[in-house]
Amino acid sequence: MQEIPGEIKISDLDISSRLRNILHRAYMRYLSQVAEYSREDLMRLRNLGPGTLHELLSVCEEYGVKVWSVNDIPIEIRKFGIHPLTYAKWSADGITNFCELAGRTQEELLDWCEGNEKAVKKIMGFLRKAENKK
Repeated sequence: MQEIPGEIKISDLDISSRLRNILHRAYMRYLSQVAEYSREDLMRLRNLGPGTLHELLSVCEEYGVKVWSVNDIPIEIRKFGIHPLTYAKWSADGITNFCELAGRTQEELLDWCEGNEKAVKKIMGFLRKAENKK
């Protein structure tokens, strides 16, 4: 694996060997890679229980790495099957609800939904209904 400049290596962190091994088995070599997973995804990693998750979240918080949970996503967005990381991207760009996606093309929405065509169809239907109510 090629080294990523400026990234924090998992091997350089002061963490338990249990957590280090769990992350290594999941092919995570840099702390920023943890943010690619939701809390729910992380809990599915072999041998990662509540105590180890707490350790991981503490380390992430210390280094400013945000770990999202499905519960962080507003219910109106969650029902469309948007992955927590996609929502995190939207949130970082200032999009907090679907009405802010109005006027975007299907191609733009597909990009925003990272290729999730099913989610795009649901969003477009929602936006059409919202437009018809005006």
